[in-house]
Amino acid sequence: MSVSRPDPVAWGFAAGNVALALVVVFGVFFVLPLRWWAVDVPAGLGAALLIAATVGCLRPSPATRRLAVAASAVLLVIGLAALTAVSLAAAFLNGVHGVLGRGASMLYLLLIIPVGTWLVLFPALQLGWLHRRAAS
Repeated sequence: MSVSRPDPVAWGFAAGNVALALVVVFGVFFVLPLRWWAVDVPAGLGAALLIAATVGCLRPSPATRRLAVAASAVLLVIGLAALTAVSLAAAFLNGVHGVLGRGASMLYLLLIIPVGTWLVLFPALQLGWLHRRAAS
């Protein structure tokens, strides 16, 4: 009986999922000084979903593929919500607080780059790859 090995793209997505899960867990649960359920629950859910998506990438069965698709879709929704919140906060600071708000909103705009890349673009690419892999 031979075991099929995942392709390099699967290993790349799996490594990205694990790395992102570690960054989220470290950033939220070890760096932030205070606990707040509105941050802790999505972060814990996101980390668990990233690990679930890793299993779905490395195990090519229909059940794990559905798990990976569901995990990536939920992560995409969480990422879009975070991107929207950061963008609205930047717009609010820029519009309400004048010159000081413009400077602070630039810091928020710098936060949009990693949030958009890792929490929106990465799950979207993973969903596309999973869909393509299921079709073949």
